[in-house]
Amino acid sequence: MKVTFWGVRGSLPCPLAPADLRHFQKTLIREMRQKGIPAPDDEDRFLEELPSPMGHLVGGNTSCVEVNLKGDTVIFDAGSGIRLLGHRMMNGPCGRGEGKVKIFLSHTHWDHIQGLPYFAPLYVAGNHVEIFSGFADIAARLSQQQREEFFPVPVSALGAKLTYHTFPPEGVINLHRENQFAPGTTIRARELHHPGGAFGYRLETPDKAIVYAADGDYSGLSSEQLDEYSQFFRGADLLILDAQFSFREALTHRDWGHASGILGVNLASQTGVKRLALFHHSPDYSDQMLYDLSEEAQAYKRRYFPAQRLEIFLAREGLTVELDPR
Repeated sequence: MKVTFWGVRGSLPCPLAPADLRHFQKTLIREMRQKGIPAPDDEDRFLEELPSPMGHLVGGNTSCVEVNLKGDTVIFDAGSGIRLLGHRMMNGPCGRGEGKVKIFLSHTHWDHIQGLPYFAPLYVAGNHVEIFSGFADIAARLSQQQREEFFPVPVSALGAKLTYHTFPPEGVINLHRENQFAPGTTIRARELHHPGGAFGYRLETPDKAIVYAADGDYSGLSSEQLDEYSQFFRGADLLILDAQFSFREALTHRDWGHASGILGVNLASQTGVKRLALFHHSPDYSDQMLYDLSEEAQAYKRRYFPAQRLEIFLAREGLTVELDPR
């Protein structure tokens, strides 16, 4: 199972500002003064060794995560990051009109659907794009986004076949159908605590499990509610969790429906999660601030959960995480 992050920001895209680019350029010049200009075959190593965040920019696109299961693909959310994923997918069956795409939407706030009209496979006849959601009116919501007041191409003019699925009451879908996905591949949904509603997803195969939980707040919940989330997260090989705010800012934004890295460490450590990806970063936070918050979360884990085997990392665009079988 391979997980690739195509968009990691929340709220709205935040492209690299000229001042940030100039800071990056100056840092690069300083490193080259100290270490010398790298040879052509040594450039990648040189760049990998740059101090964070210069060596690994976080990225400015909004939520989109690809999960590849031996050739079968699941996409979580359609923020602006899905545009680049769509371009990549056009090099395969989607470019020939033979693609089968499954997109699971957490909710319909703009940062989770704004990239969908720019998803290239939608415009190729023969492709089949399936949208899964916990909202029964998901078709109407997405059609609204592509009304002529907001976008020049209506949903009715798309070339691909577009179908919509609402999660059943039990909240479980078996993905082993149409000769796609291995037997025992399922996905479950659970509603998250977020204004307007949102859903998290747990994708399981016989030997792996990941949870995608963007846009959720867990403060002020009852013990019964927390227990339900704990069961949903328990034992996941990878938990992709909303960590939009610092711990202090999360305390003063309780009604915004977002969490922090510190809270994520608590949840992950108490439920036996193996890897925690801090995700859905604030557009107001610089890359340096995000790396500082990631280090803060890791220090918190070392202090309060020293025996817990939990890897914590910052989700960033272009990062691919491979999950080995248990």
